[in-house]
Amino acid sequence: ESKRLQVEWKRIGPVRRTKSDAIWGRFRTACDGVFERVREGEREVAAEKIAGRESLCVELESLLSVEETENGLAARVRELQGRWRQAGEVPSNLRRQLSTRFGQTIARLVEAYPQQFHGTDLDPARKLKQLRQLCERAETLVPTEALDEAGASPAEILAKKWRDQLASNTMGERVDEATRRRAAIEEIKRLQSARRRLGSLAGTEASELQTKFQKACDRAYQKNQPSTPTG
Repeated sequence: ESKRLQVEWKRIGPVRRTKSDAIWGRFRTACDGVFERVREGEREVAAEKIAGRESLCVELESLLSVEETENGLAARVRELQGRWRQAGEVPSNLRRQLSTRFGQTIARLVEAYPQQFHGTDLDPARKLKQLRQLCERAETLVPTEALDEAGASPAEILAKKWRDQLASNTMGERVDEATRRRAAIEEIKRLQSARRRLGSLAGTEASELQTKFQKACDRAYQKNQPSTPTG
């Protein structure tokens, strides 16, 4: 509304200087007051959203202090995850901090009470299997020559060549190299999104798979960049 009034002010046109300065001062002060109230309201809304996400973190963390966790722990965590997804948006820097805090707490709960999450989407064994599959898929996107450079075993390189040959035979015709590279990069992005959805995983094997997955993605992304024309 204040912006509309400012537009109307401009349409009125010039008035005598002796009166215009005083009127403009009153008008500007009134507009500033409106803008300040709007900004204050926005700050209050943002603070409420931040407090809402922080309270969810605290509520989740409180489950770690329970000496004997009941069988409904997995359902409780899923309920909190649902509320987290529906919570209001907060500034990106705070969102990352709070998301990390929330995710790490879930990982600690799963690590402390793995039997409570057996068979659920948070089952550590299931998530580990999914990470292993993501890792294997990422490695198929690494060109054979990149595997050789990375010190892969002869068996791994041979297996990659066979997969490439089978894929080529299945397609029936040679795919344009630029198209293949673009498709590979898009697939890398999809795999990385899937990895983020898995959340934190604890344990040595998970750590090793994560390192392997990241290296495969990095190599695949680097080796599938568009070729730079020479000359």
